[in-house]
Amino acid sequence: MYAQRVIGVKRDGTWAVPKIKVLREKKLMRWSPRWLIGGLTEGWLEWSGDRITLKGTPPLVYNIVGKPGYYCCHDNRFFDQERALCKAYTETIFKGVPSPDPNNPLGWRLDNHFTCELATRRRINGG
Repeated sequence: MYAQRVIGVKRDGTWAVPKIKVLREKKLMRWSPRWLIGGLTEGWLEWSGDRITLKGTPPLVYNIVGKPGYYCCHDNRFFDQERALCKAYTETIFKGVPSPDPNNPLGWRLDNHFTCELATRRRINGG
């Protein structure tokens, strides 16, 4: 997604809630926890359960399909922050099997981002 931040000043001199203008949307996004917290703090992002809504023009809704933590590269099993458990699982279940991911030759990886997939583009006033 390519977006532009729009920050305005109200007539009384106070800052308006920043908004984003979506220039081009992408189906799959990887966002850091820091970026998401920034959006929540500034008010241009909503997070409810496994859904993230970017309150831009147009608003976009993303489903969280992966969160930060350790994963087995063979079956994509999630191990939260349990490195030792992920390593032991991979070495036991997939012993002697080469990793399907050339970037992670040991067969497990650490993701430091939320993987999100575009669910819908919200329509405003039937638009």
